[in-house]
Amino acid sequence: MNNGNRRRGRIMAFADEIPVDDIKDVYAYWLSKRANDRIPLKRDINPVEFKPSWLPNLFMYRLEGARFRCILVGTRIVQAFGRDETGMFLDEMLLPKHAASRQRLFERAVRDRLPVYYVGPAPTPNPEYPRVSRLLLPVSSDGVSADHVFGIVKFGPAGGRGTEDGLLSGRFEPARIVIATKRDMDEPVS
Repeated sequence: MNNGNRRRGRIMAFADEIPVDDIKDVYAYWLSKRANDRIPLKRDINPVEFKPSWLPNLFMYRLEGARFRCILVGTRIVQAFGRDETGMFLDEMLLPKHAASRQRLFERAVRDRLPVYYVGPAPTPNPEYPRVSRLLLPVSSDGVSADHVFGIVKFGPAGGRGTEDGLLSGRFEPARIVIATKRDMDEPVS
């Protein structure tokens, strides 16, 4: 797994690695909900405070045992996948060869209580959305343990760095993964 936050000899802040404004804004929102260096509480994630452009792209999963159940899915996500995945487990949504890598990323977010950002091929049936950028943010229902993953996904055409990051190569492992550090969460998002 590539942490991806080193460029030309200098360490990049997590937010600097996110080129998509809505995704960066959701990260800043999540940071604003932290209190006393704790991850945000689920009850503090308030849809009334969301930008309209975020809503169709938001999701939330609840950790149930070792599996993640989708409890919120935006309309753009439904459109991209061609179905409403509310109530489904993450491992039921994807082919087994794709589910394992996604499961590991969700586990990493809750285990380490750190944001995870990844870019790669979107395993959707919709050819209009071959690329996905996704932010996974740990959230707590009890103030102690991370037991939810809140986040945003943005779909787009294959482009940008193209095949050099695996988007068009047929691999479905995320092409670029960036995991925040505790230090990143203390730096302002610009």
